[in-house]
Order: sequence, then C-alpha cells, then structure tokens
Amino acid sequence: MARPIESVMDINDSKDLWKIVVRCRHLWTVRSSSNKEHLELILVDSKLDMIQAIVPSHLVSKYMGDLAVGASYIMQNFKVSNNDFSFKSTTHGYKLVFCGSTYVKKTELPEIPIDYFNILGLASIADGKFQPNVLVGTLIFIYIIHLFYLDYLVCMLTLLIKLLKT
Repeated sequence: MARPIESVMDINDSKDLWKIVVRCRHLWTVRSSSNKEHLELILVDSKLDMIQAIVPSHLVSKYMGDLAVGASYIMQNFKVSNNDFSFKSTTHGYKLVFCGSTYVKKTELPEIPIDYFNILGLASIADGKFQPNVLVGTLIFIYIIHLFYLDYLVCMLTLLIKLLKT
C-alpha cells in the first residue's frame, strides 16, 4: 500500500518516512572549512509551506543531477532534524536531511507555483513583528536599508534647512 502524500507543515521528528510533493524554490552549494561541499534546498508545497533540506557531502554526487530550481518532485524517506541553524531560510521548526534511501522523482506539478512572493510589510518590520533570524532575501534587505537610508537623509536635510533658516 502506497503511503499518502503529506503536507510540509505537518513534518516533525516523530518519523522519517514522510512522502511529500514539492517544488525546489532555491538550491545552493555550501563549502565547509574542510573543503567539503553539501547542498541546501528550500522546498515548497502546494499550500506554499516551505522547509529546508540538506544533501550531505557524501550524497551530493547521487542527487545533484536530479535536483533543479523550479522543478517539482515527489520525495520520500528523510531524516528529520530540528531546524537549529543560527540563521534560518524558512520558519519551519524542522529540516530534512537526505539519506541513501531518500527517493526523488521529478514530476510535473502545476498546482505548485513556480514564482510567488511572500512579502513582509515595512510596518511589520518597524513594529518588530518579524523573526530576526530568518533570512528573507538579499534584495529585500538591501531595499529596506535603502529606504531607511533615504529616510535618514531626508531627516538630515530637513534639519539642515531648519538650521540654515535660523
């Protein structure tokens, strides 16, 4: 009997036999200080829930050719660990770690969007309603810094104009 497909949001460390249907949103290589490379992925399901996955260095050659950004997959059999990174790529409490028995099958799944935005409003940032250890994207960060810098310049120019008028 085939296992049912489960939601990314439901993943926890109570078992390792999860079967998920996901799209690879991001994929990157990380080189350790010992010069070993492993892969890290952000996987998203049809409910737009995301989880980070790790392909350890000894399995990179096995899975590298099968994984691509934007592609959708049926995946199963992972080790599930706490998402204990200092800076997280997702808000999910757990991460998936590929093992030798992890199954990856590329499948066309149009119900999982390829591109979408999950935008955090500036009001939420100003009010501190965000998780400071969750990475939300370099461009967003640069844009926010740019906005605060412009706001700072406007304040300084206003102050300078007031001082020059007196």
